[in-house]
Amino acid sequence: MKKQMILILVMLVVLSFFKTVYANEYIDEFINSERIEKLSDISEKNDNINKIYDDFSFVDFVNNIVSSKSVFDAESIFIKISKVFFDEIYKNIATLSILIILSIISMLITNLNTSFNSKTTGEIAFFAFYLAYTGILSAGFFSCYESAKRVIDEQSAFMQAATPTYISMLIMTSNVGTSSVIKPLFLYFISVITSVTQKILLPLTIIIFVLSVVNNLSQRVQITKLINLLRLIVKKSLMVLTTLFITMISLAGFGASQLDKLGVKVAKYAVGNFVPVVGGILTSTVDTVTSSFILLKNALGVAGIVVIALICAYPVIKFIALVFIYKLASGLIEVFGEKRISDAVSDASESISLIFTMILCISIMFILSITVLIQFAKGAV
Repeated sequence: MKKQMILILVMLVVLSFFKTVYANEYIDEFINSERIEKLSDISEKNDNINKIYDDFSFVDFVNNIVSSKSVFDAESIFIKISKVFFDEIYKNIATLSILIILSIISMLITNLNTSFNSKTTGEIAFFAFYLAYTGILSAGFFSCYESAKRVIDEQSAFMQAATPTYISMLIMTSNVGTSSVIKPLFLYFISVITSVTQKILLPLTIIIFVLSVVNNLSQRVQITKLINLLRLIVKKSLMVLTTLFITMISLAGFGASQLDKLGVKVAKYAVGNFVPVVGGILTSTVDTVTSSFILLKNALGVAGIVVIALICAYPVIKFIALVFIYKLASGLIEVFGEKRISDAVSDASESISLIFTMILCISIMFILSITVLIQFAKGAV
């Protein structure tokens, strides 16, 4: 009898000693798994991320968070972002110069023809210069449009690949019910958001841009209210999508997480009170392992948020720089040039701002969704 008691005590001590070691080994194994490697490949091969964060490694980032090490140097990131912004400004100085020079030449020719009472010739000259303006503005707008499409594709691809990993983390932190509810809903909404944005909202920005060009071509044809209506539709659609997505995920996960929490408490109570001798140790071991998974889940969540932010960071900086150049050009042209040209440049900047808002909303949507998943995993423990 004494030997049996001694053996049991030795087993309890060994189990208590090795529970943390086991949890740490499992974390290392999970970080080096195929799923994490896939996320690492997606993030490390992304050009937008590499332009802001040199040699970014998803696995190293997660390991540093788990080990409580420094994940990045905020000062160097700020310097990098500032450099990218001013580089974009420098690249677009030529565009600014061309817009202003064309405006001055257009004004001189139009005024000269007006002096000779040749109104028709003046209008023809204006149309010729306006066509040149349209070409320059279109190049900038469609460059931003293509960048936005790529960003949405890349963010969506990352979220599609990351969702199974986050769901696995929910299961490992005793949130089985939450994971079964959230996974299909999560993947469905990611698909819906991507489709609605790429097939409806982004094409609407092209229509708005084209209508703005037509609106400023002639003083007789005015469709300003239609343009404002379309802009409002895009903005409200983004707001509805964001609200609906976060609300549905939160409501669906909340009920399931409460059931998970109740189930875990019942299981802990049963093991702790009805399993002789080892019940308390088993409960403690489960708590230790689960806490380790929560740490890993938080690290993966933070890394996911950083990846989503980095994917859109460079295009957003590019959009801001181009909008700044267009706004500056519009203000300078208004001083000594044709008002219609000034309005056309200003409207082009508004169209790019709309794309910028779209990218920002979708990024925030994905970031909030990861945050919601992180919060759910705390409920059952």
